[in-house]
Amino acid sequence: PDADAGTAPSAGAAELEASEAEFVRLMVVTSCVLSFSHGSQDVSNAAAPYAAVVAVAAQQQLNAASAAPTWVLAAGGVGIVVGLATYGYKVMATVGTGITKLTFSKGFAAQLATALTALTATLLGLTVSTTHVMIGAIAGVALADGPDKLNTGMLKKIAASWIITLPASAGLAALAYGALSLAHTPSVPVLAA
Repeated sequence: PDADAGTAPSAGAAELEASEAEFVRLMVVTSCVLSFSHGSQDVSNAAAPYAAVVAVAAQQQLNAASAAPTWVLAAGGVGIVVGLATYGYKVMATVGTGITKLTFSKGFAAQLATALTALTATLLGLTVSTTHVMIGAIAGVALADGPDKLNTGMLKKIAASWIITLPASAGLAALAYGALSLAHTPSVPVLAA
């Protein structure tokens, strides 16, 4: 027998590898669309409170129809990039490898589903987390391969972190605002009709 016979890929494996490679180019497109949808959701979520503070400081009131200044949106974008560059690798490792083994085709399907879901939510005026949507999409592609392909232990940890962070951030915000309220009583109207 040929010594290389055990290591040579079968015709089916070579076809699968070639078809998976086609999704690399497609993922560039879905990555761009996903970045756009991420900006329409998560950057907006982060920039909105800052834009409100800037509007109140500048106009002594907040009009519900006020548009955020471009520089505030740019600052939000810079914040996302800095966060990605410094600590984003931890989230990328969890999302990219902790939930299931991703292939290019699965990654494409998950990115496409995430982008479409986040953009649809934006068009409907719904606030969603792009990360939460992506985790759901990755769980979906894993389940399409079979329930055994899904790391349910990792999903439980992620779900627990979602449950914990809502009351934790609410509590910290209440404490911070309470401390600030003791130090300073605002005399500025909060919302103008």
